[in-house]
Amino acid sequence: MPEVAHSHRGVWMAVALGLVGVATLGIALYSRFAAAEPAPIEVTLPEAKPVLREPQLAPVKPPGSGKWSALEGAWHGIGDQPDLAITWSVDIQLEKIGAVGTKVGVIKFGSPLGCSGELERMADDDDTLVLHETMTSDPNDRCVAEATLRLKRDGDKVSAVWIYVDGRQAATGDLTR
Repeated sequence: MPEVAHSHRGVWMAVALGLVGVATLGIALYSRFAAAEPAPIEVTLPEAKPVLREPQLAPVKPPGSGKWSALEGAWHGIGDQPDLAITWSVDIQLEKIGAVGTKVGVIKFGSPLGCSGELERMADDDDTLVLHETMTSDPNDRCVAEATLRLKRDGDKVSAVWIYVDGRQAATGDLTR
């Protein structure tokens, strides 16, 4: 009889060790996979070339009212871009200066650039209107796709400063009506 009792103890010991092993494995798997974020799936899309279109200048409107109404209308001038050692003509048509994030006008660059785009209001910086410039037509591939344009009224002219997206000053110009 002592052999039988001994054999039952071995069976119970094996069952207990098996349960401890299964529980340990379950806890390890749960902690590894239950709280884990799903693995990201990388998708590579083919590069699409944007469709460029020529913006249309709006008819000149009489200035409205508001902080920036004196800037509304057509402005013309020469831009000086020292890093490329070039100058170019520029025409800006500012429509009603609306809220931040709205389109407020169009811009056209003359020779040697020959590109054009849209202007969107970004912010105000005291007496400076800050615009986001996005090229919509660049047939000669001479213009940057995006830039910041800062306009400051100075009497009967506007001082313009173009800034690359990396924050470096690109060009300056004086604009008149």
